[in-house]
Amino acid sequence: MALSASPEMPDRHPIDIAWSVVSLAETTSTNDVARALAAAGAPEGTAVIADRQTSGRGRLGRAWHSPPGSGLWCSVILRPRLPLSQLGPLALVVAIAVYRAGQRWQATGLGLKWPNDLVADGRKVAGILTEAVGGSDTLPPEYVVVGIGVNVRRPVDGFPSPLQQTAGALEDLLGINCPTVGEFGTVMLAELADVYRTFVDDGFAGLQAEWLRANITTGRQVDVGGTGGGWSGFAEAIDELGRLVVRRDEGDVVAVAAGDVTLRRPGN
Repeated sequence: MALSASPEMPDRHPIDIAWSVVSLAETTSTNDVARALAAAGAPEGTAVIADRQTSGRGRLGRAWHSPPGSGLWCSVILRPRLPLSQLGPLALVVAIAVYRAGQRWQATGLGLKWPNDLVADGRKVAGILTEAVGGSDTLPPEYVVVGIGVNVRRPVDGFPSPLQQTAGALEDLLGINCPTVGEFGTVMLAELADVYRTFVDDGFAGLQAEWLRANITTGRQVDVGGTGGGWSGFAEAIDELGRLVVRRDEGDVVAVAAGDVTLRRPGN
């Protein structure tokens, strides 16, 4: 996939990251390729983009439908000099970059769902998958691979039956004004460089207010799943560590660092 120049790109402060794009016609998963490159020493700022993935994946081992010509299937290599304990909000940070790119084409109706999705009209349009190698609470990881999947255009043959009620695309919001995959990818990478620098310099606190303005999770009743079983409550806030603050139905308040969160429909 060839990235394209975007009109009216605003002036930006100097950034520490310059993208080097590896473009593939087809691969199993861009995350797999990026991990192999990172392990071999590829620098921060390497971006692997494929026109088609045969085994694309999201969080919790879920498959990601990645047909040719319809979406941005991209994985980037980052080497943040931050301990692993501070990288929890990274998926939220990357989601802001995708959201900003969508707003370049006035994608109203697009919202951020904690922790790693972008949705419109209840349908998932994009997802983020972060995979860190090495590191600890006090030491930075060797590298982090961030997978970004964005359904830019509707697949020619439509979404497969299991996804027809849950998957959407930017094209659903933008119609004939929808960008090409290349145009969207160019803008998204520029935005990602910007938010990544803010995150490294200032932590999630520098982006927290922006995430909250665009989110659709807080102020909602939610069901939270995890290894300890599921429970329900009211999503009150996102804290400075990117955790979802939920007041459980039992009354106690929990800061959720990871888990599968489902928004309850009004009245449920």
